[in-house]
Amino acid sequence: MDRVGEFGAALLIAYPATDTIASAIDLRREPTRTVRTLQAINLLTSAAATLLVTLLARRGATDAMNAFGGWAIIAGAIQLSVALRRRRRVGGQWPMIISGAGSLFAGITFLDWTGSQAAALHALEQYSIGGGIWRRCPSRPRTGAVGWGSPLATLRTASPLPSNPRSYRVTGTL
Repeated sequence: MDRVGEFGAALLIAYPATDTIASAIDLRREPTRTVRTLQAINLLTSAAATLLVTLLARRGATDAMNAFGGWAIIAGAIQLSVALRRRRRVGGQWPMIISGAGSLFAGITFLDWTGSQAAALHALEQYSIGGGIWRRCPSRPRTGAVGWGSPLATLRTASPLPSNPRSYRVTGTL
């Protein structure tokens, strides 16, 4: 199989690299131990996927897509788990739940991919666009505070559940 082109390689590498940064930010700001553990696992998985996909993109599209798909499954499962735990605590989180489920589905699709390089790039573009949209969608907790459905713009509080919803702050940018 042909090597991954520059644009395809950039997409394959940028997604787990961005998730590595986002997980590091979220890890610093998350008050609960369980979610912090999940985010630490996601950080390590995403960093390893970034390196692996970078190396495999030179070998061929199939190897790179398989590595990316495996990462998407793991990252999606972690994101879904984090979102469900946060939903119990602060509500909202639907964009993050949908994004995590989408990553699981897309990862399975990438692992099952056997098409042309053009088909792979098209699937990757769709996945990247969908993920970008869901990362930008607000997730409103039942307290009325605004948080984002992404680790890049996390909901940060002075305490795990402050009595005043105005003490929530949205931080971070895409």
